[in-house]
Amino acid sequence: MDNRNPYTLEAAEANLAQLLATDLDDKQQYDTYTTDDMYTWSTVFSNLYHRAWPGRAHPEFLNGIDRLRLMYHVPKVSALSKRLKELVGCQLYFVEGHTDPTTYLLSIARNYFPVTVWLRKPVQIGYIEEPDMVHEVLGHAVMLSNKLYFEHHRRIARVFIDIMAEEPMHKVELLAEWIARFYWRTIEFGLTRNDSGQILVYGVGILSSAEETIRSVEEGAQHVYLPDDPHEACRMLIEEPYELDESGNYTGMGGMRTYYVVNGFHHFHTMVNALKSVVTEKLAQAEPVPAGE
Repeated sequence: MDNRNPYTLEAAEANLAQLLATDLDDKQQYDTYTTDDMYTWSTVFSNLYHRAWPGRAHPEFLNGIDRLRLMYHVPKVSALSKRLKELVGCQLYFVEGHTDPTTYLLSIARNYFPVTVWLRKPVQIGYIEEPDMVHEVLGHAVMLSNKLYFEHHRRIARVFIDIMAEEPMHKVELLAEWIARFYWRTIEFGLTRNDSGQILVYGVGILSSAEETIRSVEEGAQHVYLPDDPHEACRMLIEEPYELDESGNYTGMGGMRTYYVVNGFHHFHTMVNALKSVVTEKLAQAEPVPAGE
């Protein structure tokens, strides 16, 4: 999810309607994938499935690979969309690259999820900054195939959509930033612990990169264990600024420096349930914009 200044809800409604009218097969044009594309998908999938995920990926993620019947060939996104609809009621729609947070979250709240159909080049197999089909299918779509996970994913979106309708734009911009931080540190780059204390990956930004999947759970990786109190955990996630690189920007290049660990999926779910009250309280305390600005 991008955290640029959001569209108004009305603009997002119009934007989403236009995106949902686009045919996935027309955009994917499956027969135009090259030998390099097929090699890239097969190599990435094999590297993840055999080298990175075993012993590191959350079991529910691996179950999702089976649920969506993903294998070594490039999948048809229209078939994936049909399968997701059967499993959880979610459908895919086409986008190019990032989209604004309002359209993105509005779509999730309405049981849709954006996906692109372009693939990284063979020289980019290890990592690519811009989200491609590997990230959105071998990451987001896999986890969304779990009904409970999808429902909580949708609840994060509803927090944003419900609150933004009642707040002035300067507070909506704050809201977008806080929701983006929560989303980034859980949905995209979250870790969890199982009953025996082993750290496992559920963040899809990690799971779609073999190198980061391995690095995130290695000894020496910086882990922050979130407090059991869900309100306190939410505040920690949304109040901590993004890490910056040497240029003063956060791009994600080279992977995360700090990973936030939830104490099992139940802990994550309680945090999602607490998110609206935490954000509402923080917005009420936000400084008003001076007159004339």
